[in-house]
Amino acid sequence: MLFGSMGEERPKTRLRFADLPEECRLSIISHLSQQDLYCRYAVASKQCRHDSLNADLPQGKMAILHGSCSVYNLMDQLHSHQHAFTYERCTLKLVQHGGMLKSKMPDLKYMLKSLKLPHVTKLDLSFPLPRKSLKACQIPSVLPKVLGMVMPNLQEVNLNGVSSDLSSSLTALFKSCPINTFHFNDMGASWFHITGAWIQTCAVCLKDLQLDGIVFYGFSWRLGFEIEFGRDGSLHHSIPKESIILIHCKSHLERVSLIAPKVSNKHNHFQEVERIEEVPESAIMLFVRGLPNLQWFRSSLSAPNIDKLRAERPEVCFVNEHDEEWI
Repeated sequence: MLFGSMGEERPKTRLRFADLPEECRLSIISHLSQQDLYCRYAVASKQCRHDSLNADLPQGKMAILHGSCSVYNLMDQLHSHQHAFTYERCTLKLVQHGGMLKSKMPDLKYMLKSLKLPHVTKLDLSFPLPRKSLKACQIPSVLPKVLGMVMPNLQEVNLNGVSSDLSSSLTALFKSCPINTFHFNDMGASWFHITGAWIQTCAVCLKDLQLDGIVFYGFSWRLGFEIEFGRDGSLHHSIPKESIILIHCKSHLERVSLIAPKVSNKHNHFQEVERIEEVPESAIMLFVRGLPNLQWFRSSLSAPNIDKLRAERPEVCFVNEHDEEWI
């Protein structure tokens, strides 16, 4: 292009990435993978290395690992990267981990002895919702148990979208770790057997519980919500107390999300006839009234019932499933 009377060429201005304001650079590199950030960007210059070490970057707080072909290979990968976990980087998130093959415990014992991740306090095994398929969101049932064995200080677990039955593994996980936050969003209503047996193991610690779209299997919904609030005010003694859902941790819960819970009469995979019904709103309201330390509750309750609970419990923030702001 020509400009001016002399027909001189306009000088080309070269804008370097390093000339951008720091907040712009950080906003851009926050979308890089950890490998790209630390192995490529950080080695380009001193300024790039300085940027990569900024405490506000999400990569510094989370370790993202791609799922391996088996649990054994995943543990081997964690063994190689265990030095990367610090007090600042305390979250482990797995991606592309659906369909992972399970490994036998004897094969893992030697590796588990030498692998400890005491700084990891948050574990994210979630899948994006809505799911593409149930099979693509399955993980080995032993995986939460094995990870709990090497993360003794684990406090938060996210299993949103997981379509595997993890009941026995969760029992072991909750026994070995002080879990205080547990999220499971299953709007696809896959098989996820919830009983009071594993809930009871975390009664001392659990404060934040999200069970959206959950289907309670094996027992009547009355076991989870109304059995303790019977007409005579007493517990049904013919039912084992350890089987009662949500009863054991109710006194400690501070945040609860319970959107569209359902119940099935099915006790196992081989039972042909299954009846699934919604948990009545009256039962959910009774459950809320039995939570003395509740601060926040999200549900699919109707507006009149939410208003009724707000009048009874003004200190609690009640949120509808369609509300944009979740406190």
